[in-house]
Formats: sequence, structure tokens, C-alpha cells
Amino acid sequence: MIAEVALIVRVAGDLPVTADLEAGYGDPGGTVARAIDAGAAGCNLEDQMKPLADAVKAVEAAVAAAQNAGVDFVLNARTDAFVKAGDRDPDPDEVLADAIARGRAYLEAGASNFFVPGLLDEGQVARLVDAIGERKVNLIGVPGSIPPARAQELGVSRVSYGPWSQNVALTALAKLAEDVYAGGGLPSGTRKLNCSTSGPGRAKPAGTGPVHPPLRRSRLPAPPGAPSRLWPRQLAAASRKVSGQAPQALRQRAPALPRPPMRGPVRCPPQRGSGRGYPRRSPPV
Repeated sequence: MIAEVALIVRVAGDLPVTADLEAGYGDPGGTVARAIDAGAAGCNLEDQMKPLADAVKAVEAAVAAAQNAGVDFVLNARTDAFVKAGDRDPDPDEVLADAIARGRAYLEAGASNFFVPGLLDEGQVARLVDAIGERKVNLIGVPGSIPPARAQELGVSRVSYGPWSQNVALTALAKLAEDVYAGGGLPSGTRKLNCSTSGPGRAKPAGTGPVHPPLRRSRLPAPPGAPSRLWPRQLAAASRKVSGQAPQALRQRAPALPRPPMRGPVRCPPQRGSGRGYPRRSPPV
């Protein structure tokens, strides 16, 4: 996880990066310290409905790690009180009361904000903000959530969407498949957002802004000591196309990973005039 955070920080440039560190992977303080070393500006830390005392200790360890690093780290302490309410099946008022008690304890332990994912109605959000404080409560947007504008009026600090942006994209993909199987095609108004302007069918629509080319793995700066995922032939091609350097020089900067095990022999198409195919090893997966 920390390696992925480091890569995102490098690509993001000056943009602050916050990481979802779950419950700290068994070592909240150490995990937060490593995330800070990787360049993270904040994180989510889940309580996973552990006993309140244990959850508070995790928040305190994360806060201490940030203080020792001397950085202004945004700790978004998350409770699963609503997410896991079905496991306990208590009264909704008891769930809300538990969430409020946890939120107050986490903020007193040094957390910057209190994150309460789940499908909350307007009354629950208003009671949370009244008990925790304005601009201290964060929510997640799910189907049926109150609109962000209304959440802002109630005093919510932030609304994030987690995996739901991906779900929106996958819903559109599933709808496309259904339409194609029914005899239809691409919906009108579909925007091309994933390619550069070169190549057939890739002309930039008139009046649109700049279209950025896709990031190429060979151009991403790797963290110190991280191996490249390029194979030798790709390294050679990249050296000619991108940097003009000799393949060996590029390989020294980003050494190739060992090749994975081969899957076994396959048959190639017959050679001209041979009348039969010849075996070769299949390429790596």
C-alpha cells in the first residue's frame, strides 16, 4: 500500500494526497509514519467497530506519528457504526449515539475530522453535526444520500464518493453491453476522454480543451530502488523513442523484473513452405 501511495504522490506533483490506510494494518503509528515518509498529507483510519478504547489508542498512535514527523497531517478518523449496523441490528438512535460517542473520542484524541460512511438521512446528519461540531463531519455519497449542497448547509465538512465513481463507470459499461446486445450502439453525446489526438478516429472535437496523452509506464519516475516493469525489448524501444539513450543506460536506471514462468509450449502458424507449425514458448503473462 505504501508503495502505491509513493507512486501516486510522484504523479500528483503539488496536489496533496490522502491515503486510505484501513485500520493501520496492525500498526497504526508505524503505518502513518511510513505514509508520511512516502509523501501523504493525510489518511483515513477505520475503527472497524473495535472496542472504543482500542480505537482511541489507534488514533493517538497515528497522531503521535504525525507529530514526531513534524507535519500538518490530516487524520480522518472513520467509524463503521452505520456501515456495520446490520451486523448488530440495534435501534437507529443507538447507532447514532454510538457514532457520536466515537466521534467525540477520536477528535479529543487528536483526529482532524470524523468520517461517518453510510446512508444517513437529513435528521441524522443534523444531529451528528450538532454533537460533533460544524466542519468536522465527513460523509460519503451513496445512492439516496442527501445532496452535497444540503450537506454543506447542515455544516458537513466534506462529501467523498469512494468506489461509487467506479460504480458509475461500470454501470455505464453494463448499459452499453445491454444496448449492443439489443441491437443498439454507443449513446449520443459520448465523450472521448482517454486518448490523445493522433490516430484514426481520434480527432479532437472542435471547441474542446486540450486532450492530454495517456501516461506511459516507461515515463513514470520510479521510487528509489523500485524495479521497472519493462521487458528488455520494451526498454530498447523506449530508449530509442523516448530518451535516445542506449538500452543499457536505460536498463541501469530501471532494471527489468525477472521474467515470470512460461506457460508451456504452443504451436505457431506454419512457416512458409514448411507445411507444419513449430513449437515455441508462449510470452510471459
